[in-house]
Amino acid sequence: MRPHQTRKLALLFVFVVASLLIVSACGGDDDSRDASLPESVRAAIDAVENGDAASLASQVVYSRIQCTTSAALGGPPECGPGQAAGTEVEVMPASGCGEASYVQSGSEPVAFENFLAGEIQLHAAYRSDGGDLFTANYAVLLTSTSTSGPFPGPQGRAIFLNDEGVTGLFFGCNNTVDEIQSRFATGEPLWTR
Repeated sequence: MRPHQTRKLALLFVFVVASLLIVSACGGDDDSRDASLPESVRAAIDAVENGDAASLASQVVYSRIQCTTSAALGGPPECGPGQAAGTEVEVMPASGCGEASYVQSGSEPVAFENFLAGEIQLHAAYRSDGGDLFTANYAVLLTSTSTSGPFPGPQGRAIFLNDEGVTGLFFGCNNTVDEIQSRFATGEPLWTR
């Protein structure tokens, strides 16, 4: 082999190795997550991907609201045993059909198990103000396909978050993920599946 051919082969080898290093450094994720994705959103997506209701429940950021002794759907939460009307309780808003209800501190594991019931498909994360139901900066949209319950079949769902964690759940009430996106999402997606 001639010297100029050896140099060409050496340069080709260096180019191939450098290209492989660059490709491997970029990762092989099957989604569009990047370093700019807020940690609270990343943690919620990870919990959903792993079907980990307990992890989602541990990410709740509670609101404080006064309870009532005569709770009604869409109104303040019902006071617990021994609590007087007007006692502040820690809650997370949840909605299934437009009316807000509240998940009280201590009962969120069941709420998240129900939320993740069925076959779950993640779709996207967006900026969101939560509409008139939730205090939020972000929404993670997903579909749950359930074979039982009041709304069998695919239905859109949303997890609302701020920078600290989960601030609310929207169960969909037979809404599609596209309907939830048009109602709650703003701008381009921060992340897509």
